[in-house]
Amino acid sequence: MQCFDSHRQVNDRLRTILALTPTVIKAVSGASFVINTVFFVLLVVGCWNEFLPKKRYTLLANRSIIDSLMSMLTFVFILAKHEVCLIDHPVLCKREKEMVYPVPLYLLQIGLTLNYWMLSVSYSAIALLTWYAVKFPLEYRIKLTVARIIQTVVVVWVLSCVLLFAYSRLSGMEIFKSNAMIVLIGVRTDGSDNAVLGMCKDAAMNKTGRFDHLAALGLPIFGFVCTLGSYALVCVLLVQKRKINRLATRQFAGVWRLGIHIICLTFSCTLMAVAHFASGHVAESCREIQYTEQYLCEEMESLQSMFTFVAASAIGTIAWFVRMIVDPLLDVILDTRIRRALKQRMRNHHAATSSSLLMLSELRLSNAQTPVARTILGHLPSTSRTDSLYSMVSRC
Repeated sequence: MQCFDSHRQVNDRLRTILALTPTVIKAVSGASFVINTVFFVLLVVGCWNEFLPKKRYTLLANRSIIDSLMSMLTFVFILAKHEVCLIDHPVLCKREKEMVYPVPLYLLQIGLTLNYWMLSVSYSAIALLTWYAVKFPLEYRIKLTVARIIQTVVVVWVLSCVLLFAYSRLSGMEIFKSNAMIVLIGVRTDGSDNAVLGMCKDAAMNKTGRFDHLAALGLPIFGFVCTLGSYALVCVLLVQKRKINRLATRQFAGVWRLGIHIICLTFSCTLMAVAHFASGHVAESCREIQYTEQYLCEEMESLQSMFTFVAASAIGTIAWFVRMIVDPLLDVILDTRIRRALKQRMRNHHAATSSSLLMLSELRLSNAQTPVARTILGHLPSTSRTDSLYSMVSRC
C-alpha cells in the first residue's frame, strides 16, 4: 500500500508538470514573439536611417527572426493542440491523430533545431566580425560589405533547412525525437489519469541514440567552440592594441556586451544539452516501468528518476523561451547605440508632431488669404477641421 501511495504521489507530480508546462510555455512564447518582433523593427528602422551600423546588427536581426519564428510556431501549436483537451472531453483527445493542426509536430521539431543552430551561428559570426574589425580594420570597412553578410546569412539559412529536411527524411525524424523539449510541448495523456502512461506512449519516447544527440548538437557545439575561440582572440588582440589602435579602444564596450551574450549562449547550450540527454533517461525509465500494480515497488526507482529528468527538462524548456526575451532586453539595456537610435526615433517623432502643429497653425491663419488652405478647410466641418488637418499632415 505504501508503494501504491508513493507511486500515486509521483504520478500526480508528473501530471502537474505536464499540465503546467505547456501553459507557461504558451505565455512565455507569446511574450517572446512580441518583444523580438518589436526589437527586429527597431533594428531595421535604426539601420535604415543609419543610426546603427548595419554589419553587426544584421546578425542580431537574424537572431530575432529565428526567435520570433520559433515563438510563433510554439504558441500556435500549443494553442491549437492543448486547448482541445482542456475542454475535458476525452473523446477529442483520443481522436488527436485524426485532427489537422495549423502547425504540424514535425515543423515544430525542425523549427526548434533550426533555432539553436541559428543562435550559435549568429553569436559565432558576431565574435568573428569583432575580431576581424580589430585585426584588419581597413579590409573590414572596404571588403566586408553588408550585402556580403546578408548573402552569407541567407546561404546558411538555405543550407540548414536543406540539411534538416534531408536528414529528417533519411533518419525518420530521429534527430528530433532525442529532444525532451518536443516531448513536453507535444505530449498527451489521452484523457487518462496516468500521466506516465501518456508520456511513455508518445512516439518521441521510442528511440533515442547517441548518434541522434551528436547530429542535433553537433552544429551548436561547433558554433559554441568557435564563439569562445573568437572571443578569446578578440580579448587578446584588444589588450595588445589598446594603446596604439583607437578602433580597439572603441571595441571594448562591444566585447563586453558580447561576453554577456556568450554567457546567455552558454546557458542556452547547457539547457539544450540537458533536454537532449534527459530524453534518453526518460525513455529508459519508460522501458523499465511495468504498468501493473504488483510491480509498483520495483518501479519506484525508475519512476523517481523519470520525475527528476522530466522536471529538469521542463525547467530547461521554459528557460529556453525566457532566454528569447532576455536577449533583446539585454541589447536595449546595455547597447548605447540602440538606446541612442531609440531616442533619436522618439525625437524625430516629436519633431514631426511639432512641425505638423506649426503647419496647422499656419494653415488656419492663412485661411482667408491662401486659396489652397481655404479649399482644404472649406470642405471640413468647423468642429473637425483641427483634428482632420492634424491627422492629414501627420500622415504626410
